[in-house]
Amino acid sequence: MGLSEYNQDGSEVAEPDLPFFLLFKPRSDLPKTDGNSRHFEQLSGDAIPAGTTLFDVFALDENTGASPENSDELFKIGEIRSKTNFVQSLWADEKLFFNHGNLLEDIVQRPEFAEKPVLAFD
Repeated sequence: MGLSEYNQDGSEVAEPDLPFFLLFKPRSDLPKTDGNSRHFEQLSGDAIPAGTTLFDVFALDENTGASPENSDELFKIGEIRSKTNFVQSLWADEKLFFNHGNLLEDIVQRPEFAEKPVLAFD
């Protein structure tokens, strides 16, 4: 569940309402890497200024079957923007960690997620 368990201010949510799928789509106008890395480690501090929109965030309420990243039912729920100028971080960053949750935990909260075949990515 993860993100659905807390409000923006960090307080707990009594009855979480979580989406089935989230898609973080990077903006096309972001600086490009050298092609040998998925990371921005070769960019300077002014390459991504404060206030830059990094990702558009899309969601699916329900399991639409295979390839949810291509679903016509995706809808935009927000954006992720930088608050400060870009700061180069250490490889395997020591201060930021994204943990992928287990779909089985989400199915406990939303049993309808299991009604169709589970995700199949290309």
